[in-house]
Amino acid sequence: FSPDGQWLFTGGYGAPSVADEPSLYVWDAETGTRCAGTINALNWPWRIEFSPDGSKALIMSLSIYTALYDLNVHEERYRVRVQDARQAMFLDGGARFALGTIHGFTVHAVVDGRQ
Repeated sequence: FSPDGQWLFTGGYGAPSVADEPSLYVWDAETGTRCAGTINALNWPWRIEFSPDGSKALIMSLSIYTALYDLNVHEERYRVRVQDARQAMFLDGGARFALGTIHGFTVHAVVDGRQ
């Protein structure tokens, strides 16, 4: 669930070799309606971190990618390639985010994912 209880993410395996296989669905928690957006081919999504304003979600997976999902338009914006991301935190009021790995951390701009 999102911190405000508005959104629910559900999903499963999401084999990266199957391009259109949904890994996660996004639901309106109040109405039970599935939103138009899905996150496809993200191998074993397992952790979600929400931006301070609740408009974005970082979705970590057991693959080498973390996806940024925009809840305002219900679509995935981009993926950041970071091996073994285990933790995420939004910084600077949501302008940047950090991904913690078993080897250290990286910091990225929310607007485009660049380090």
